[in-house]
Amino acid sequence: MAEVYGDHYFSGGQGGYPDYLRDGSMLRERGQMYADIVAGHTVAGRVVDIGCAAGFVLGGFIDRGWTGTGVEPNPQMAAYAQQRLGLDVVCAPVEMAEIPGPFNVVSMIQVLPHLIDPLGVVRSLVRRLPFGGLLLVETWDRNSTAARLWGQRWHEYDPPRVLHWFDRPGLADMMARVGLSRIDEGQPQRYITALHARSLMEHTLGSGMAAKALTAPLRLFPERFRLRYPMDDLFWMLFQKK
Repeated sequence: MAEVYGDHYFSGGQGGYPDYLRDGSMLRERGQMYADIVAGHTVAGRVVDIGCAAGFVLGGFIDRGWTGTGVEPNPQMAAYAQQRLGLDVVCAPVEMAEIPGPFNVVSMIQVLPHLIDPLGVVRSLVRRLPFGGLLLVETWDRNSTAARLWGQRWHEYDPPRVLHWFDRPGLADMMARVGLSRIDEGQPQRYITALHARSLMEHTLGSGMAAKALTAPLRLFPERFRLRYPMDDLFWMLFQKK
């Protein structure tokens, strides 16, 4: 796990991020968006953000009146969240983390596909949720049009970085096994930088002439220019402990 999610994952491009920290404002806005969604189902309380990286999504929840803790295995990212953003972050893999309680919401933003035992991790977290507590999941859709069109070149077919692939019915069925009911779902509005878009395409297409031709238009934009993520392969679901 440490080899896959070392510092290069957040700054080396390819299947990871070309410069994760530069995406901070967009990620914080995503946290605010999810806090607003969750607010339709519960009052602001305490959230635990699993795989919080540098804490931007968690910071978005806090902007909306929440308190919370992050869990992040990468020491550099955890230190950024603690020292630069002033967040409470446990630096450990989620399987080993001692998470302070209580909490009434758990968020897992693009985390489940990377876990060796996602069901086991969710089960352990659900045990600590009160009845009525919520689990928010954002993940990639293996049955999306984008996944079907790209096939084995889809950017999320990338082991060992990605170990599991989900669709909406499958995710709902998995959560039902640990006593969670789906109460809301949707497709997030996601933005990425031109640099990140180019990095993903180069990782998917390789370094041949065709890849260079297809990524050439992205070089016309400044690296930090925001682009609306164009594909349909990302979704979120909100579950409640009954």
